[in-house]
Amino acid sequence: MSSLFSPNDSVWVLYAVHEETQELISKKRMSALMVEYFFNIHNKGITLNKDNDGKPHLSDSNYKISISNSKNITVCAIYSKEIGIDIEFKRKIDSACFVFLNNIYSDYISVASLEEWVKFESSLKLKGLKLESVAKKKISDINIFKGIIYKELFLDANYVAFLSSDDPIDTVNYKNISFNTLKNYVRDKNISEAGRYITS
Repeated sequence: MSSLFSPNDSVWVLYAVHEETQELISKKRMSALMVEYFFNIHNKGITLNKDNDGKPHLSDSNYKISISNSKNITVCAIYSKEIGIDIEFKRKIDSACFVFLNNIYSDYISVASLEEWVKFESSLKLKGLKLESVAKKKISDINIFKGIIYKELFLDANYVAFLSSDDPIDTVNYKNISFNTLKNYVRDKNISEAGRYITS
């Protein structure tokens, strides 16, 4: 798999836009299908699984994955080290919302914009944490988010997206997998396999 991640141990960012009018593929299955398709075209039998806590991981691989969804976009970041990714649809947020968030998470962050919130969400995924755990002050190390490196992603003008890592990210490779490509991939598979992706 090393050839996929050269040069400079780059990050792969896979993304797809879900078409609301199409019902062949469930939104919840998009990330699994994207990952399977991506590695299939590179002749790698790697699939997406989740552990008991719901954290995604890749089968038969030491590479790490992070996933995010917002409205009609699903994104996956794949890297040789722990990685976090988050994407949010751009929208106006009332300042009272930031006051509320800062009251809850003040030990760890200060949020004054959607961009800062997306960074925080991506850092939670990087560290394998959930919002409720942080909100309930179950994290003893208040410096856990210090020193994280963020890289903005430019996937769509209507969205804000960031990667987070403990190490500098030299290169990001983008792979836009069209919805039609995914539909055709599902249809080319046998019925029992394709059934994993069809909306019930």
